[in-house]
Amino acid sequence: MKREALLVSFAVLGLALLAASALPPAIAAERDEKLPRAEVKPDAALIYVARPAGVGFAVPMYFFANEQFLGMNHGNGYFWAYLPPGRYIFWSKAENVNAIPEMEVEAGKTYYFRQKTVPGWIKARTAVELVDSAQGEALIDDCQKHSELTDKQRERGEEDAKESWARAQKEAAEAAAEPVKKQE
Repeated sequence: MKREALLVSFAVLGLALLAASALPPAIAAERDEKLPRAEVKPDAALIYVARPAGVGFAVPMYFFANEQFLGMNHGNGYFWAYLPPGRYIFWSKAENVNAIPEMEVEAGKTYYFRQKTVPGWIKARTAVELVDSAQGEALIDDCQKHSELTDKQRERGEEDAKESWARAQKEAAEAAAEPVKKQE
């Protein structure tokens, strides 16, 4: 039974890769247009979240700062949000929850995060990482669309924030302890 499920997963992944590589001309033309960018605000941190890979495009990946839902990406998308300066645990949720260690964000600065797509048991999993500004700009340039939320997606994200915040805190604590383990 597990073998059959694995074969089905690979078949779906293969079809998704094929669909992502063969863009219709209308989408390819849209890609040449400059996608919107946010303006830096002096009183807030600007957060960009990019998911440039098309693999697992049908699986939404939600993104949070502490208990606050910031946005959601399907494949080849990005979004931005503003946060007041302070300390945050940034985390992403799909089939799993993945978080980075708590970090400080400053007003007037821009921070870039990449949502990676990782194969999972049933659907795509997520891994999130902070990247530098050059890499972040390149990731956004690779995206094909600016992600916008529906009311249903916003509601789902807000529910996920409440349900998975404790799990995200645990993931962030484990991620923070990781470098210590490697040094021992």
